[in-house]
Amino acid sequence: MEIPAKLEKKYVLLGNQAILQDNQAIHIGYGTDENFVMPMGVSIVSVLENNPAYSFIFHVMTEGLSEKSVGQLDALASTYPNCVICIHELQLQILDGLPVFSSLGRASYYRIFLEKLVPERLSRVLYLDGDIVCLGNLNELIKRDFSNAIVMVVKDKPVTAEKQERKFHLTDYFNSGMLYINLEQWKKQKVAEHLLEVFFAHKEELNHVDQDALNIVLQGYKRLLDERFNFIPGDDPIEEVPEGTVFLHYAGTKPWYYWLDFPLQRYFKKYYAVSPWKNQPMDRPRNYREMHYLSRFYRKQGQFGKSFYWVLKYLVTKVGTKIK
Repeated sequence: MEIPAKLEKKYVLLGNQAILQDNQAIHIGYGTDENFVMPMGVSIVSVLENNPAYSFIFHVMTEGLSEKSVGQLDALASTYPNCVICIHELQLQILDGLPVFSSLGRASYYRIFLEKLVPERLSRVLYLDGDIVCLGNLNELIKRDFSNAIVMVVKDKPVTAEKQERKFHLTDYFNSGMLYINLEQWKKQKVAEHLLEVFFAHKEELNHVDQDALNIVLQGYKRLLDERFNFIPGDDPIEEVPEGTVFLHYAGTKPWYYWLDFPLQRYFKKYYAVSPWKNQPMDRPRNYREMHYLSRFYRKQGQFGKSFYWVLKYLVTKVGTKIK
């Protein structure tokens, strides 16, 4: 399936634009919609706070952001002279008809278009989900050799990996929240085009849509990194991340919900506190899944009235969503 030559309908630059001429700058891509801007912004702050010696070009892929959100990203970029933020507002009718399962909506598909938005000369680019915070220096990662692999990735948690490996007859099923991409090989193998074909041909089977497709297309073309580069906590609360963790991925419980309190939330709060969103309240539930989480939280706390209120909201919202 061919990707349209023009995906971008608007392009906004924020921050130190001189960095665009820096061939040593590290390019990092994110996909977001309006609801996910704050977590993504905190992720960007965490990268900058831990890597002051590097210059960064952040590529924010979206189908539209509010003026307020653009202003907050501008404030972020103005705080750190070693970065520029490029907002790529995309027109993606090519995705029409594809299922959306995650709270990120269609933005979960955006990562596959990153190659079309970065400079042609670029040989590698890092993609991060917006629910990742950086806890360390990127020096070790950016100096790694791809050894002809198309991506460097981290294997997913066993509970997910083993199930998806059986389902799709794969080995080493990886989590797609961190993708370090060899752009030369990605383009040569037409990965984005193959991904679109898999999206549409198997959309009824892909329960982790973009991640399943990436694993199918990149089977045999990946280099596995250790969990420090995409550490995903399990369901049981832990006090600390493994030593040397570079990226902490809140793939399950999100740290920006006001009703939560768990040990690893402190890392998110640390960077939230120095971000342009520091005076913005933590989030309320935005969809029926999050309403269900909140209902269960209040039930565990013995606050049954609040639990009942949110379970009703959950049921009404879920029915309304399914009807649409």
